Amino acid sequence: MNQDEEKKANVFVDVAACGDVEGVKELLKDEDLTAVMVNKTDKDGRSALHYSCLNDDVKLVKVLLADKRINVSLRSPRGDTCLHMASLYAAQSALREILADARGFELLNIQNNYNETALHLCAGSGDKGAAKTASILLEAGAKMTITDNWLRSPIDVSRENGENQLVQVFEQFLSSHPDIAVQVAQVSAKYKEHAERPVHNDSANKAAKAAIFGQLGKIKLKKSSTAEKTMFAPQKSSLAAPSRDTAHNDGRRALSKLIDFPGDRDVIARHLANSTEIDPVAPDAYGLTALMKFASWNKDDYIRLLVPHLTQADLDAKDPSGKTALHYAVEMASVAAVKALVQAGVNTDATDTNGRTVKFILDSADQESEIIRRLKLALVVST
Repeated sequence: MNQDEEKKANVFVDVAACGDVEGVKELLKDEDLTAVMVNKTDKDGRSALHYSCLNDDVKLVKVLLADKRINVSLRSPRGDTCLHMASLYAAQSALREILADARGFELLNIQNNYNETALHLCAGSGDKGAAKTASILLEAGAKMTITDNWLRSPIDVSRENGENQLVQVFEQFLSSHPDIAVQVAQVSAKYKEHAERPVHNDSANKAAKAAIFGQLGKIKLKKSSTAEKTMFAPQKSSLAAPSRDTAHNDGRRALSKLIDFPGDRDVIARHLANSTEIDPVAPDAYGLTALMKFASWNKDDYIRLLVPHLTQADLDAKDPSGKTALHYAVEMASVAAVKALVQAGVNTDATDTNGRTVKFILDSADQESEIIRRLKLALVVST
């Protein structure tokens, strides 16, 4: 690629990384945007499709899969495919969409550089949604007899990581498939007999999850609501120590304490319909509301589902460091969430404890990148 093509390719992966679906659609209309350009990977080796999967952005996944230029089997430097990434993050909506595509289905039992399949990564992910994700993979035909570099099958990985719910899912599957159960038992026995125990890759997989960076100056993407944001100048955190309490003052449970990335729309809808037991406004142990989490995850559909249950004060609620949901959306480069929040009527001039509005934060960025430009545009959306 020449310099202009390289620039356009970088813009494309940037726009996808921040979840700007409309922006991606607009860029794909450019006939000069070649397959090489739309499959460009960033400094972390991730493409637009990779980001859509690890962020469980099913709308973006659909847009990308519909374009013939997209290389569905593209791998990261670790050898992970988009299916590996969706499985590691329990990104169930994206996972289903990938599996529904013939090209994505072919990735079901593909192994990465460590000979791990998507099911292996799911087995050691530690996500609340991992058990359900494993069920999706097994129903699609994921094999339980494939071993990684350490001779482990997926059930061995789940056992070693103490993922009891996953072990139950695997055991239930094997009880219905006795022939496979015999093979898996043989694999597990061989692994247990293996004298040399190298360092396993599970910690590396989890580290990879915790260090997903986009192009906006090391912005962390979506996974940890309490992780330090490094997109802009770091500020001293004033988040309170976590509390073990699971109920709000009126006895209801806080919705924010019941959700985990990437969330489940049906579950959220059921919680919101149960107003006698679930409080949609109350924060979690760190002072983060459900709206703040949805904003940082770029889940505009969750935001629209939640907004009718909120007052203006709820929309502009602040965490212990004075950040509103809009601050989280901007700091996490969640363009779609910024648009949804502005449309909902949040106060765009709200300040955190350091006196910073989101406009000030954007204007203070080290450089005027494409993502910064799109975030600024999102702030002026009125309809």
